[in-house]
Amino acid sequence: MINNLINGFVQAILIGIIFGVVVDRWLIPLLQRWLDRIERWRARDRYQATQIPDPPQEFNKYRLGNIEIPVMNLMGSPLTPFSVDEVKTTYEPLVDHQQPDYPAHLSDAKPYLLEEYFRKFNIRSQHDREVPRLVGCDQAGESQDDKRGGLTLHFALTTFHNLITTNRSLDYKVIPETGPIARFTKNQTIRTAYVKIPRSRYLDSLASSVLSNALSSSIVVISRNLYQTPKDQVLIRLRSNSVAFFRNYYQVSAAGLMSTAHRDESRNLSPFITAVEEANQEIADKLKLASSDFKLIGIAVNWEDLDLHAYGYAETGLAVQDLLGDFRRDAYEGGVEAISFDPKSILSHIAHNKWEPVSVLAMCAALLVFFPRTEVEKIAGTIPAKHFREFYER
Repeated sequence: MINNLINGFVQAILIGIIFGVVVDRWLIPLLQRWLDRIERWRARDRYQATQIPDPPQEFNKYRLGNIEIPVMNLMGSPLTPFSVDEVKTTYEPLVDHQQPDYPAHLSDAKPYLLEEYFRKFNIRSQHDREVPRLVGCDQAGESQDDKRGGLTLHFALTTFHNLITTNRSLDYKVIPETGPIARFTKNQTIRTAYVKIPRSRYLDSLASSVLSNALSSSIVVISRNLYQTPKDQVLIRLRSNSVAFFRNYYQVSAAGLMSTAHRDESRNLSPFITAVEEANQEIADKLKLASSDFKLIGIAVNWEDLDLHAYGYAETGLAVQDLLGDFRRDAYEGGVEAISFDPKSILSHIAHNKWEPVSVLAMCAALLVFFPRTEVEKIAGTIPAKHFREFYER
């Protein structure tokens, strides 16, 4: 009798153990995969675009007089631009969204976010390409003679399509909310789910960010020629209806994403090469700027899409009419115009026209390089006010 009870108890324990192992190793993972599939399906069913939230107070928007833009300068100053020999780069070609810890929900959302982008802009297809991803920067301390320390930019790798489906899709509700019920009933935006800002040092957060964080270079090209009137003019571009972002907006003379082909003589990636290559290709064939001609003022981030831009300026002695009348390799990107390089002309043009916001920062910074701050600020205070929301693309 007792032996039977013991045997029955042992059998019950063994059955319980076997059942527990089956539940733990097979049934629970199977149920989890099933619930995950339902969650992903429901997330796609609920995805939608939302309004761009206003930047928090800690996001230090740039303001000059009556112009306020949703852009935060992350580092740099017009008073001490970086020359090409003061900036170094490192590069590790790891593609961010191919890493094992990349969020599965974001990966799941990318195919239909890309479809939405193609539909919205009536694009049948667009070739994907690898582009450098900024993951951090280090600036050395001051030297003994009070000179500013050099800068090192650190890069990994991302893709253009990843830029579209992260930075350019920040305010799409595609990520399931957390919680046993909410994950099946509610979505949150990419910005809400993954963007952990404001940060006092936003650049320090780039390595752990799930966004593309591709870096663009924006260059203000100033033509100085005694035989033109006025003798100092700046080239600006009205972006065409064929470009990916900010169609029919004005921008600086030239701008573009860094390419893995933009390397210096030592084969190192260089935002200086990006800036001058874009200028040479988009403005005129006869414009032959060298990387040493580009002065890097700083790096900034745009609130709408958290795109990163290295911005600065270069000067040329070529006359504006010689440049505007020449051939251009990348004429499809927009028409090039010229206006007088003075605070009133530039700030008035910004106030009365649609401008890409980082370009506004670059133009204002270029003015502060060559004109007294008091003069620039006085004129900026007399032009019509322009609120930061007026600089959003959507």
